[in-house]
Amino acid sequence: LDLYLDYWDWEYLSSTLDKVFIISNLPDYNEYWNWEILLNDRLSNEDLQLSSYLPRVAACISVFDNQIIQDLWKIITRRFNYSELEQLINQTYSQEIFYWDYGYFYDLPDFNPLSYLNENFESIDWSTFSGSIALNKSFKWEKSLFSYRVWLNNILRLLKEPSYQWDFKSLSHLDSINWNDSVLSIGASKWDWDYLSEFS
Repeated sequence: LDLYLDYWDWEYLSSTLDKVFIISNLPDYNEYWNWEILLNDRLSNEDLQLSSYLPRVAACISVFDNQIIQDLWKIITRRFNYSELEQLINQTYSQEIFYWDYGYFYDLPDFNPLSYLNENFESIDWSTFSGSIALNKSFKWEKSLFSYRVWLNNILRLLKEPSYQWDFKSLSHLDSINWNDSVLSIGASKWDWDYLSEFS
């Protein structure tokens, strides 16, 4: 392969070469592989485990441009169900070569933002989480369940919790809370007032 690297049809090779050969040579031909084919068709979920080849795949992908990294990690993220993703994210959140699609994870039907916040706040991507659809739904005042005072006190307690690293720019987009003066008084300078001026 090495003599004609720029001449081979790497899309074809990525589709047809023996998988053992591909995995053994992932770093050697990193820039030549068709990674979308590898991630969609050639590598199994078993191959993409932390105990298998996921760290090697992550290291290879990490050298690409940011947009390519994001696109490839969208593919990887969608290979797993909620419980698998939760475990993988909790095990890798502090490692810089893992770029999970947190927006996809937070919007999965099984994701409970308030339970996750309580149990896994150390592994949260705060910018994405703070602006998520799931969080917006959880923050809405359900008048049939709570009085206004109970609802507001609960929201204020969560937003004032010092261990939570809220992204107030993202929170500004949540129509469940961005209308409330008491909420907006928390860290008033941190909110996206340009957005709030137009939409809240």
